[in-house]
Amino acid sequence: MYITLYKNSTKGSWFSGIGTILVVISVVSLLGFNHTVIYPSLSDINSSLTIENSSGSHYTLLVMGYVSFLVPIVLGYVFLVWRS
Repeated sequence: MYITLYKNSTKGSWFSGIGTILVVISVVSLLGFNHTVIYPSLSDINSSLTIENSSGSHYTLLVMGYVSFLVPIVLGYVFLVWRS
């Protein structure tokens, strides 16, 4: 970050960008694989919402997964086209 802010270079943003991606992947993995409660219920703990039981169906969860992988590719393509 220091290099990017004070040295007129873009090399520092690669470190923060990779770190951000790793943090997001680890948080999503923890939520998805541990059945972590996203929205806890105060009256009945077994009725709390996880990623698995808060989606409409398995198909909905599958489509959301595919879209989450395609969005960065589309944004990267838009960025490359915008630059040229």
